[in-house]
Amino acid sequence: MDAASVVVFTVGAFALWGYALWWAWVQGNDAWYYKWLLILLTLFWFFGESLAIRLGKYEYPGFPWFLRVPFPGLGTPQHPGPVENLILLLVPAGEGPPWKFDPACLAGSYAIPLPVLAIEAALVFGFFRLAARVLTVQKGRWRTPIATGALCAVLMVNAFAAFDPIVSTTMWCHMDTQPPAPTTYLPFGLWNWFTIKTAPGYWFGVPIVNFAAWFLAAAVFGFFARLDDKRRGGLVRKYKSWYGYVLATILILAIYIVSGIGLLLLLDRVLIHGQEFLFFQPIFTEQAWQIGWVVALLIGALRICWSAQRANPIKIEAVAAAPLLFTMVYCLWLLLRVFHLGIAALWLVTVVFTAIVLRWEFIAQSLFGDPIQQPAVPTPSGALAGSDVE
Repeated sequence: MDAASVVVFTVGAFALWGYALWWAWVQGNDAWYYKWLLILLTLFWFFGESLAIRLGKYEYPGFPWFLRVPFPGLGTPQHPGPVENLILLLVPAGEGPPWKFDPACLAGSYAIPLPVLAIEAALVFGFFRLAARVLTVQKGRWRTPIATGALCAVLMVNAFAAFDPIVSTTMWCHMDTQPPAPTTYLPFGLWNWFTIKTAPGYWFGVPIVNFAAWFLAAAVFGFFARLDDKRRGGLVRKYKSWYGYVLATILILAIYIVSGIGLLLLLDRVLIHGQEFLFFQPIFTEQAWQIGWVVALLIGALRICWSAQRANPIKIEAVAAAPLLFTMVYCLWLLLRVFHLGIAALWLVTVVFTAIVLRWEFIAQSLFGDPIQQPAVPTPSGALAGSDVE
C-alpha cells in the first residue's frame, strides 16, 4: 500500500464532497433539492458498492479500517449472509466468484471506503449539474433525461478510463493458467481487481465490465434524476414531515439500484456470451468484443448528446469542473512518481476529452458556428411548484 497516494486521495475526495455540499447549501430556495440530491447520490453509491463487492471481483486493501463503512447485517467475507448468497445466485456456474478458483482471491473486507463514496458522489453530482446547464429542456418527456443520462455516463467512463488503471492493482485467480492480458501495471493499489477467464483485465489490468458498470450507474442516476426534476409530481419534492423524505429516499434508491443491477446483468451476459448468442461461435477476439461494446455505448451516448438541444453560452461551474480537474491532476502526480507510457497516453486522451467538454462553447462557435442562445438555467420542479406535499 502506498500511504501518500491514499492520503492525497482521501483529502481530495472529502474536500470535493464537502465543497459540493457547501455549494448545495448556498443555492437559496433550491438548497433543499441539491442537498437531497447529493445525499441520494452518496447513498446510491454506498448501496451499489456494498452489493457489487459481494460478487467477489474486487476489494479495497489500500484504505485503513477507520475510513471504511460496512453495510450492517450483510455479512463479511468470512461469514457471508443471506444477501450475499442471493447475489451469488446471479453468477452462472463456472463464472465465479473468483475465490472459487483461488482462495487467495477473497476480499479481506466488504466495508466501503468513505473517500471512494465521496469521489464517486462528487463526480456524478458535478456531471449532473453540468448536464443540467448544457442540455436545455426539450419538448417531450424523455429526450432531455436520456441526454442527461448519456452525458453523465460518457463523462464517468472518461474520468475512470485512466484513473482506474493508475490507482488499482490486479490479481489473476486461475492458478492453472496464465492470464490472457497483463495484470498489474502500477503499484499504488487503492483497490485490487480479482480477474478470471470470463472477466480478464483487458484494459490495463481492469475488467471491461467495470466500465460498463460505471456507464450504467451514471446513466441510470442522470436519467432518473432529470426525469424527476422535470415533473411537478415527482418523488424529489418538498414534504411536510421528515418521514416523507425517508420514504421517498428509500423508494428512489430502490428504483435506481434495481434498474442499474438489471441493466448491468444484461450487459454482462452480452459481454461474456454475446457472440455465442448472435453467431453461435466467436468471430471476434474476446478482448475486441468486450471493448467494442463499451465503445459502441459511448458512441451512442455521444450521438444522443450531440442531437440534444444545447445552451450557449455555457457557464461551467466550479462544482462540475473541480472533481474532473482533481482526478486529472491526481493521476498526473501518480504517473510522475511511477511512469507508464501507455497509461500516460491514455491519461492525455482523457484530458483532451475533458478539455473539449469544458470548452465546448468556444469549440462550437469556432468550428461549427453555433448561434449564441441565452442559457436555460434549470430549477427543480419542486421549487417551481412551491408546494409542500405529504
